[in-house]
Amino acid sequence: TFLKDGQTLERALRPLVREARRAVLEVREGDARTVALATLVDERGRAVTKASVLPSSFRVRSYDGVDRDARVVAIDEEQDLALLEVASADRIGLPLAVEERFRPGQFLVSASGSSHPLG
Repeated sequence: TFLKDGQTLERALRPLVREARRAVLEVREGDARTVALATLVDERGRAVTKASVLPSSFRVRSYDGVDRDARVVAIDEEQDLALLEVASADRIGLPLAVEERFRPGQFLVSASGSSHPLG
């Protein structure tokens, strides 16, 4: 019943997601449109996001609503990933880990600010 009861699951994961949420950024085109999410991955302000959706000009918004400048440092076209450098980012990051044992249907927790990844 734990996984079938969304409220019980949400309460159990809330502390974990609350902390991880600080490392999630909205990639924004202009003043209003969020095009992707990015995740801070180290204390130097580097973040990873989906490369193919990045507009030519963008900023990122942190969990506390502060907009920051960001630039693309590198792109891995095969994996569709972009490495961003975020100005004045909170010096937190979620460590990257390569997990070879992921299986289809495996449980995933999203740290976005709403129930929908892009709000």
